Amino acid sequence: MGELPMDGPAPAILNAVAHATGAAVNYVPLTPERLMEATDV
Repeated sequence: MGELPMDGPAPAILNAVAHATGAAVNYVPLTPERLMEATDV
């Protein structure tokens, strides 16, 4: 159970990106190419 806090950053970053861009991205790693595909730019 000592590693449990390590699971928090990735979902928090994906939620921040989704909030900022409006693109729901549910996979890591989030690369610029994947973000561009998700936003349909």
